Amino acid sequence: MSLKDNLQVEAQSVVVGANEGVWKLKTWFEGLLRWQRILLIILIVLMIPGYFAVRYGLELVLVRQYARQALVAHSAFTDPNPLVVSRVNIIRNSNDTVSGYLTVRNPNLDLGLDNARYTINFLDSASQIVFTSTGSLYLLPDQQRWIVVPRVESTNQITSAEIKFGELNWQKRLEIPQVELRMNEPFTYQQESPLATVTEGAVVNNSPYSLRQVSLVVVLYGANNQVLAVTSREEYSLQPFERRAYIIQWPNVNRSAITRIGLEAYTNTLDPTNLTVATNP
Repeated sequence: MSLKDNLQVEAQSVVVGANEGVWKLKTWFEGLLRWQRILLIILIVLMIPGYFAVRYGLELVLVRQYARQALVAHSAFTDPNPLVVSRVNIIRNSNDTVSGYLTVRNPNLDLGLDNARYTINFLDSASQIVFTSTGSLYLLPDQQRWIVVPRVESTNQITSAEIKFGELNWQKRLEIPQVELRMNEPFTYQQESPLATVTEGAVVNNSPYSLRQVSLVVVLYGANNQVLAVTSREEYSLQPFERRAYIIQWPNVNRSAITRIGLEAYTNTLDPTNLTVATNP
């Protein structure tokens, strides 16, 4: 039998089956009582608008939910919230130098910032630039960090400072490695000759990653939460689960004036070259 004949036979079988199904349905319907037929017809008529109401109502809800999600994603990536930047604070040190510090916060929950260049200009009373410090900054999503210029020297008295950022290249990462850095409360004591406060502490890399660079910030607070002194330091090649000790001397700072110590530790998990995982030989 040819292919054409086979198709004709199959088509005839489908038609016969459909006719048989219609005949059975008709026979069943005619076997119902008159009131049952009327009730069935009324139910079918009532179900038709209900079906379309549920269908289009569900479509409307889904479309609105998708539109809200699409709007949020679009806004977060193409129009990021601006950085929250504090003013640059000036601390006058006893050795005729000043320190400068500020905080920067990234309010975006799904965007990170890597290698953002900045310039801090220190000004005299005539608003003339007498010292400039430059650097780069990274910020993880929803992260706040300190920027510190520990030592500024100038023959002119510095009265204020300002920070300016270059172009900000935001990044949206599907996944960011989690690294926990812990700093224990440092042992703090006073050195009498020469007068200084000494802090001895440690940072712990509580992660399976080798970290190329870790930034530490230590802040001494006095009465009324006043910042008495602040400094930053860099630690390099911090191995997985390593504890790294540090010692900081604060010249001419009296231990009794310190009410608490602030500790911050940062590492750039946006930079893949900053993280390596040890492999078993």
